[in-house]
Amino acid sequence: MRTELVTTLKRQATELLADVERDKEPILITQ
Repeated sequence: MRTELVTTLKRQATELLADVERDKEPILITQ
């Protein structure tokens, strides 16, 4: 179960980084 949690967190982090790369905008500016 712990391995699945780590895998899920890694996948979410990867998707989040991909979104930031696609936007090419610092997150702080949009807040």
